[in-house]
Amino acid sequence: MIFPCLSSQSIIIEIFAKNWIHWAIAKVFSGMASAYTGPAIINYLTEISMPKMRGAMLSSFAFFFSLGGLAASIALKVLDTVSRVDLSGLDRESISAHVSPPSR
Repeated sequence: MIFPCLSSQSIIIEIFAKNWIHWAIAKVFSGMASAYTGPAIINYLTEISMPKMRGAMLSSFAFFFSLGGLAASIALKVLDTVSRVDLSGLDRESISAHVSPPSR
């Protein structure tokens, strides 16, 4: 019951966020929802998997979770390197005005 509430709260807050503080609060709720689903997924995998495959399935879950974190870090570093516009201190409307391509 906790996961749907936290997940829907994070989505709604992120959609209507006007500044970075509201967006950060939405990310905290999203992280809490993910933290609640992790143990449930691991328990489900141990229940449905064959005993010979159980260790590999649980290890692959942790591996791909870590791989996703690595990919996110690399993507943020590339975005920081490639970005030509300083977006610090701007609100959502200003960011969209700076990032959107010029009209022809």
